[in-house]
Amino acid sequence: MSLRTSGDTPWIQRLNPVHDGAITFVCFPRAGGPAGYFRPLASVLAPHVTVLGVQYPGRQDRR
Repeated sequence: MSLRTSGDTPWIQRLNPVHDGAITFVCFPRAGGPAGYFRPLASVLAPHVTVLGVQYPGRQDRR
């Protein structure tokens, strides 16, 4: 499964748009942290880096 072409999953959230040729950077938040914590980083790195955040069960929209 390619994360670049699939839609968001409960585990992986795309935090900025995908651009052709962009590097994919997967971020794992600290214990208890949400994937959205990396949204400011994603806006700084766009469009050269696609940032994906791992969303743990029980956090934000996975309650």
